[in-house]
Amino acid sequence: MMQSINASGTDGINDQGSISFSIGQTFYEHNNAQDVVLLQGVQQSAVYTEIITKKAPPKQIIMKAYPNPMTNYVILSIPEYEKEKYYYEFYTISGKLLKTAAISGSKTIIPVEELPTSIYLLKVIGTNNTIQTLKLIKK
Repeated sequence: MMQSINASGTDGINDQGSISFSIGQTFYEHNNAQDVVLLQGVQQSAVYTEIITKKAPPKQIIMKAYPNPMTNYVILSIPEYEKEKYYYEFYTISGKLLKTAAISGSKTIIPVEELPTSIYLLKVIGTNNTIQTLKLIKK
């Protein structure tokens, strides 16, 4: 679609000559594809392009980690476990990665007896993105 949307403009005339100008969107095109919306426009000599992609929201999966506070181990329970590739990352509260391992069933036992008393983060990650991050306390 072509159109002219002018925000302002004027003509300048003097004894040396004249000039006409406009400020605004002088060309606009809207393209829609299956997963991408492309908006393009030309305003004066600058070209502006914005690409918007449709991203699926993260999968919502019910899970829990117990006991919390934990002492020797924590059990990660995912009742609706599917045969998708899940793994977990175990972090200190300051963000240091301590361990990573695959999740292979609806219940995973994570040993924590060697860890000092503190607060930890357990991040569960699916095929494409983080599903959930849980805060755990070690006694």
